[in-house]
Amino acid sequence: MGWFLGFTLTQSPFDGTALMSKAEPLRQTGPEILRILLMLMIITHHLLVHGLGLSRLFFGQSTGNPSMVAAELFLNSFVVGAVNCFILISGYFGIRLKARSLSQFLLQAIVYSVGIVVVFRLVGWNAPYASIFLYWFLVVYLALMGLSPFLNRLIDSLSDRELASFLGTLLLVVCGLGFAGRLSSFMGTDHGLVQMITMYVLGHSLRRFESILKKLRPHHCLFALVACGVGVFLPSLALFRHHPSAAWSLFSYENPLIILSAIALFLLFVRAPWQWKHARTVSTSVFGIYLLHDNERFRELVIQKWVPKFVHQPWEVVVYIPAFAVAIFLVGWLIDFAVLKVVAIVLDLKPLRWIERNVDSRLLQNPR
Repeated sequence: MGWFLGFTLTQSPFDGTALMSKAEPLRQTGPEILRILLMLMIITHHLLVHGLGLSRLFFGQSTGNPSMVAAELFLNSFVVGAVNCFILISGYFGIRLKARSLSQFLLQAIVYSVGIVVVFRLVGWNAPYASIFLYWFLVVYLALMGLSPFLNRLIDSLSDRELASFLGTLLLVVCGLGFAGRLSSFMGTDHGLVQMITMYVLGHSLRRFESILKKLRPHHCLFALVACGVGVFLPSLALFRHHPSAAWSLFSYENPLIILSAIALFLLFVRAPWQWKHARTVSTSVFGIYLLHDNERFRELVIQKWVPKFVHQPWEVVVYIPAFAVAIFLVGWLIDFAVLKVVAIVLDLKPLRWIERNVDSRLLQNPR
């Protein structure tokens, strides 16, 4: 259940589901380690946004200790590009839609959506409803999965020059109309399908033009990461007191600097000759960890309630928030180990296997 075995399929960009490599089997675990790091970055971002209330900038509120806000902006500047990087992974290895991977994707989401509500109600906490549609990423990624057969065929039919022009047009729309328009109006959202398609095509392009990118060295990628992070942090620091909405807009996934930081991070890991024998086992659960910690009920009753009680100083933001992210990751990994066992049992039921075979043979014929 990992794309690094060659043509093996998994279920999401988080654990490699629906990812496939046409290349030789990967012996390095750099991409697996990258997925683990990206999930830690996403948890950190959510702890800042929901736990410490950094999202108040979106509503034009700059209240709070300026030193605390500065520390939050600093840390967020270096972690906010993780979602873009996840989609680059999908694009680089390619989504190959299969009924089983789609079933596991949906079943995990249902188990977490319903399970969290049930557990909270058993312990006496109010958890009024459950829905997989509370996860914006899941909904948009499902749409991307549905479009992937057509996107793959379109991209494969393009010449190098045509692909470069197509990608340039998408980036112009996303960064120009999207990000620039966002800055000018202080409105809008970048949690959309066009943004995700752009990152998917960009990931495809990174593979197509890999021979050119091999000239880049790790220190080039590290420099780009630091430069992009600082390039986001300094303007946000200058804007947050008097123009908080503009400061928040700098963290848009459409920000060219955040897109560049995602590319740099991806290139740093995808060819890294690192070996960790447990990387595949741990990275398999990152999708479940996402479903757990970004559940609206979990966010309200755990993150928003407990994080502010422990973080009161700027240095605590930089030290405690990443530590909390690691703790949530470890707890989520243990929980997801059990959830995956249940999901595997359900997926092996004969009626579901029969449905999967028929769907694959009749509806999801997607050669690639």
